[in-house]
Amino acid sequence: MSYLSKVEKATIKPPMITIPGFPGAGKTTLAGLFPDPIFIQAEDAVTVFESLPIDNQPAFFPKLPKANKDKNISTKTVLLDQLRELATENHNYKTVVIDTITSLNLLLEQEVVELWPGKDDSQSVQDAAGGFQKAYDIVANWHSEIIKACNFVREKRNMGIVFLAHTGDRKIKNHPELSGEYNVYGLNMHQKSEKIYINLSDAVLYLKQLEYTQGHESGKKGETIKRGRITKTSERILITASDGVIGYVNAKTRYDMPLEIEVPKNTNPILQYIPFYNNVGKSEIETKEAQE
Repeated sequence: MSYLSKVEKATIKPPMITIPGFPGAGKTTLAGLFPDPIFIQAEDAVTVFESLPIDNQPAFFPKLPKANKDKNISTKTVLLDQLRELATENHNYKTVVIDTITSLNLLLEQEVVELWPGKDDSQSVQDAAGGFQKAYDIVANWHSEIIKACNFVREKRNMGIVFLAHTGDRKIKNHPELSGEYNVYGLNMHQKSEKIYINLSDAVLYLKQLEYTQGHESGKKGETIKRGRITKTSERILITASDGVIGYVNAKTRYDMPLEIEVPKNTNPILQYIPFYNNVGKSEIETKEAQE
């Protein structure tokens, strides 16, 4: 067998994107503006679109159930079955959205507790599966399975994958020898699961609602004399990289994007930067669809 005969060039693929944001930032609305989306619901996504005409609404799988050992109900199994149908059955959807992987993570943690509760039937995920945080390893492995299934859908059906997530924050030290701490943002889930999505996504784009402070006063030495009032605006931006942006250490993209992208109402500004969705990838997409 000759490995040189199997050498290949890079091909244009549909994206796998993670979009974290705080509640109310507009994650679900933005995801609905990807081409022909279908939502896998770990939390209620339908109500976001209920004011739209039915023809303009995305499609939704039934909401993922909570695990129940006695009734033989598994959150993970239902989710994998939904992805399997997208990969094997005829449909016209072009984007699968999981809304949100944060809520999905909670459902998977509940499933571990349901299957392997702690001592004295403890319902704590820390005590489940024998304790010592073994449950977090199990859940992280399940997330890896889910991403593997998403990749199969991506390759088999030429579909884009969008993971929505709630933004979480935690304090870290800038330097071990310094006393000061500052907030960094990430996905609101255990770090063992968080890093899987950050590492395997083509882009991690933080959706941020712009805000300003009014009435804040500082003294001559910079001390706070009067605390200001924070007011949120209707403007949104996507933070695409950690370069020069304090706190968003996990933001990244393999695409040629500016550090910040404005998000106009009813517009998906992400598509223009991804070759799969613009003219660079158009002919290849049409060829693959014709072959199928």
